[in-house]
Amino acid sequence: MLGEEMTISEYLERNKNSGRGPRSVAELATSIGVSRQAVYNWMSGRCRPCFDNILEIVRLSDGVVTHISPVTLVDSKTHSLFCRAWRTLVTTRPPEVPHV
Repeated sequence: MLGEEMTISEYLERNKNSGRGPRSVAELATSIGVSRQAVYNWMSGRCRPCFDNILEIVRLSDGVVTHISPVTLVDSKTHSLFCRAWRTLVTTRPPEVPHV
């Protein structure tokens, strides 16, 4: 993973301060293609996102979102899905072209 790790809430807060990326649950939900309620349910630990949604979260955040909430930090299945999403993202990302 990249050096920085955070929850969805921390990621959205960072985006509010930087002005980049989704800055609210509604914007994140729209970017992923799910309802706001789905994101709130993930953040509260009521349910976990499927692999495709985790992959989108990892892609959107460029790998800095490593867990949904403090509740899911200790959830080994969710952690495993994040690791799998990160590996998928890294292996499918086109190589960076050096600037001339």
